[in-house]
Amino acid sequence: MTFELIGEIEAVETMATGTSVMVRSQDQELLGLAMRRVTKQFALCLNNSGNEASLVLGKVYRIIPDARAAKDDLVRIIDECGEDYLFSRSQFAFVEFPQAVRKKILALQRAS
Repeated sequence: MTFELIGEIEAVETMATGTSVMVRSQDQELLGLAMRRVTKQFALCLNNSGNEASLVLGKVYRIIPDARAAKDDLVRIIDECGEDYLFSRSQFAFVEFPQAVRKKILALQRAS
């Protein structure tokens, strides 16, 4: 799992017991924002230049988590062919949906 650092986290206290570790921070909101960024399942295509056959502008695509790709500012997307390929993160806006909407999107993608 990869995290994108979006600001400094200060005053972190680490408490360890056995194999579990708990981190407390005064910047819980910042830490929570970083965690939410990692868990997004969908991306909205904003730029399909050079990938017109694979990506449709304005379409929502499912993200496949890929830590290695994220290190290179890439994202693994299931494209129009139904295959997963790497694209530049800059081509997408990462979005969240309510649970009912996520289920519907996934069902529609499986049906097509």
